[in-house]
Amino acid sequence: LNRERTWMRKSKEAQIAQILERKYDKQTILEHYLNTVYLGNGAYGVEAASRSYFRKPVQQVNLSEAALLAVLPRAPSALALHRNYRLAKRQQRVVLRQMLDEQLISRQQYLASRDRAVKVFAQPEEFTKVAPYFSDQVYRVLRSKFSLTDLKSKGYRIYTSLDQKLQNRLAQRFHAHVQVLRNKFGQEFQAAFFVIDSRSGEVLAVQGGSDYQTTQFNRALQTTRHSQRMLLPFILATIIDSNLTHQQLGDVDPAFIRLYRAMFQHDSRVSDLIADVGYGSLDKNLKTLSIDLNNNLQAEFTLADLVTAFATFANQGYRLRPRYVREIKTSRAQILFQDSVNSSEPRIFSQQSTAIVSEVLEKFWRQDNDRGFAGFSTNNSLLHDSWSLAYNNDLVVGVWLGAERGRAKLPADRQLSRDLFRYAFHDLGRSLTKDKRRKNVAFISLKAKNSYLALPVPL
Repeated sequence: LNRERTWMRKSKEAQIAQILERKYDKQTILEHYLNTVYLGNGAYGVEAASRSYFRKPVQQVNLSEAALLAVLPRAPSALALHRNYRLAKRQQRVVLRQMLDEQLISRQQYLASRDRAVKVFAQPEEFTKVAPYFSDQVYRVLRSKFSLTDLKSKGYRIYTSLDQKLQNRLAQRFHAHVQVLRNKFGQEFQAAFFVIDSRSGEVLAVQGGSDYQTTQFNRALQTTRHSQRMLLPFILATIIDSNLTHQQLGDVDPAFIRLYRAMFQHDSRVSDLIADVGYGSLDKNLKTLSIDLNNNLQAEFTLADLVTAFATFANQGYRLRPRYVREIKTSRAQILFQDSVNSSEPRIFSQQSTAIVSEVLEKFWRQDNDRGFAGFSTNNSLLHDSWSLAYNNDLVVGVWLGAERGRAKLPADRQLSRDLFRYAFHDLGRSLTKDKRRKNVAFISLKAKNSYLALPVPL
């Protein structure tokens, strides 16, 4: 499921609910929900939330505290107890009143809990300093491998992939430039970035929103968005690997002309290009990269999915898997878990197609005098989202900027995500290593931004 509010989603939710109810009793379903639901302040599950807000295990909370926890799933960021205690307290009284009406508590309990002041601890300073969005995701990874009791009590040593200096530098620049954009356009922009190592897939830096203090929802990993134009590099690679080429030096396949015009001149429908390559071939490649094609032939992805998919071009066509945790040891240095690069990951695109795509994307990126990266940027057709994806020999970087939940449109004809990319990542560009083994390639000339580019096509 994605976060889109549609009848189709509601239908799927109903079907999933029926499957769960056939397989599990209600107590088990409720227990799982309470152990995993996000409750703000970086806490997933009631145990983590109780320790975060009240500094006690959930078994020790009183009725007043329990009712406060019960209101959080509705809006965990807006009702986070350390920031919006008064609003949460109003909602808590509604919960207590419902419990009284259902005769689950006595009137004396209701009055005592309603009027009791609850001590809520502020977010620890160190929690907000070091990559909180990254830390949240590491916690999810750990919970999939270990019990909460073990994580809290056994003193595990956890070694992650985070580059703390890079994270801090990028986050400061990012926040500063988003604020500049907000002041300039008078809009409440949100933004996210996701950075991985282009060879190992190690996640080096993550920003899931413009400010973690304001919103803990991770837009880099948890929000599914839509785009057709972001498919263009993958269409190019799929066309090359499908052997849809011209046979002689001067006989260029019109598919490449249409494709490059769509990328550089914005004058071709992407759905026509999908017809050129064939829906089945493209869909197969994208699914392997965790990207879906919906009924409108739009790609559905998170920013993390998209960055990981672009990493395939930087990794000679082999799929990469995002890696957050390198190693976990016991307090006595016994290794419990190691995550190394998997050499058995499938090859999605050929060496020739990734070399050609990289050359095309490098020229796309250099149109604005940006060097050291190959990349692609676009806005969606409704101007709710703007993306910039780029890579070199060291990094794969993705930037998203948008008007939250489509409440407003981005300013037209502006590459806002490119501006944000330049500001935050300007000193990370390095030269791309050219693939010397690329053969049987001709070049066509295409006009882009008042100049002509020589773009490669396979013979």
